[in-house]
Amino acid sequence: EEEGRFASLPIVAETASGPAAIVQSGRFLNAQQLREDLIDAGALLRTDSDGEILLHLLARVPRHKAKIDRIVEALSLVRGAYSML
Repeated sequence: EEEGRFASLPIVAETASGPAAIVQSGRFLNAQQLREDLIDAGALLRTDSDGEILLHLLARVPRHKAKIDRIVEALSLVRGAYSML
């Protein structure tokens, strides 16, 4: 079983708002730029998953916003064709 940066989905994280999990299919066309921006901002990315990128984007949206507004704001940064739960 291969481990490391090529971890399998779902991506699960413990956040300040509680546990979060994402199952994602498809590709973020701007994943490389988002990844570089997140790393420059201090994020530690452990996989090559676009779902992990989304978790980090969600973590950067102010927590005082409603969950749906946080999701919409994070997804507004993403370009591509994808689906997720």
